[in-house]
This record gives sequence, C-alpha cells and structure tokens, in this order.
Amino acid sequence: MSAQIAWYSQTQFNNYVRHNSMSHDKSSGRMQPYIYYYDKDDNIIQVTEIVNGENRKPNFDDAVCKGPIKKFYKCTNVPINDTN
Repeated sequence: MSAQIAWYSQTQFNNYVRHNSMSHDKSSGRMQPYIYYYDKDDNIIQVTEIVNGENRKPNFDDAVCKGPIKKFYKCTNVPINDTN
C-alpha cells in the first residue's frame, strides 16, 4: 500500500471557497474549506488534497507537498491557525 501524501495549494483552496460560496446556503453552515490532518510527527497541518503515492502531484502549479499523513483531524469553516 502506498503512503498517503498531503498537499496544499492556495489556488485550489481559493477555487473551492469561491465555488462553494456562490452555491452554498450560508445558513446551513456546511461549507468547511479548512481541512486538517496529522502529519507523521503529529503536527496538525492544513491540506487541500491527499494523494496515494509519492509520485503523484495535484494539478496546481503552486501545490506544496506537506508529506505523509497519519490520520484525519477535522474540517472546519474557520482556520485553526495561521500556518499551512
């Protein structure tokens, strides 16, 4: 089984927020663009995509590899910190 690798792209994040803010019912509170996982050192990191395998990369030029992840932490509609 290949490792699950976390990536973060500001462009991907912005696209998600823009698309969902236009089509989502704000009163439902369902839009949760901030996605967090634990990395291999148990740090909580924000991600925009998880891929299987180290040789795969998202289709965003600004995507930054955050490394292997251990497990999901949470999704939220507000950021939990200022770092990615």
